[in-house]
Amino acid sequence: MTKPKPRQDPQRTYGYLELADLIEQQLGTRPALSTLRSATARPADPALSARLTTGMPQPLPPHTKPARFDADAIDDWLDHHPMLTHRIRDQRLHDLTTAVGHSDTNAIPHAVTQARKAGASWSAITTALQAGGWPHGRTWAYRIYKDTQA
Repeated sequence: MTKPKPRQDPQRTYGYLELADLIEQQLGTRPALSTLRSATARPADPALSARLTTGMPQPLPPHTKPARFDADAIDDWLDHHPMLTHRIRDQRLHDLTTAVGHSDTNAIPHAVTQARKAGASWSAITTALQAGGWPHGRTWAYRIYKDTQA
């Protein structure tokens, strides 16, 4: 009697064209295929600002032509892409400036909390507060709003 072979589900993968389509759909910019190929050849450099390919997962082994990428890893990468994080943080800081400008004292603590959750520094929060007309510095921003953090 022979043993049945274990069932192997095929792994979802993306090629370069599908990857370019997904990046364009999620981030609004379509990378050149050569950009994607060169990104897989070098490791991510944390010193670089957010680029389209920052943190992009490596192709699946074996490195055959054409390269294939794990779909789950790519989907996760795009969901947490640094460019999206920067956009969200910038939007939260803008919302904070708007709340201060409208003198909406109930919305300001919430806007500070949202900006902190998005990764904004106290310096950036203070700049946003001051852009809306808030007269105090970073120390006061921290003292007043430190407990509003999540």
